Amino acid sequence: LSAGAISGRSGRRSSSAPLVRASGGDDDSPDRPSNAGPPEPEGDLGILPNTGRYALYFVSVLTGTAYVAFRPVFKFMKGSPLKVLLVLGSTAGTYFLVSFVVQAMLGLNDDPFGGPVRGANGGF
Repeated sequence: LSAGAISGRSGRRSSSAPLVRASGGDDDSPDRPSNAGPPEPEGDLGILPNTGRYALYFVSVLTGTAYVAFRPVFKFMKGSPLKVLLVLGSTAGTYFLVSFVVQAMLGLNDDPFGGPVRGANGGF
């Protein structure tokens, strides 16, 4: 028995695809098929249009991420007005908690107890 017979393969090609390309021209030929996408621009476009494309890509990714993140929240709120109040209250509470913690870490709020830096122990 040969190795091809053991593995279940015969010596023939199983694919009917030709080994050479059907079109004889190169990829830059003017008779490109209509489904090949938009034509490439000629010459250097400069930095501003290129930067604009990246900004548009950034906005697209940001919008898609926000849609995927907030879709379950909107589905949850669809049920009743009490759920809407719960989500809005949770959002407001989270905002105030995070802003208070960040202000305390940066020393921006007026701490009535003096805080560890201005305290009697010298900041240690």
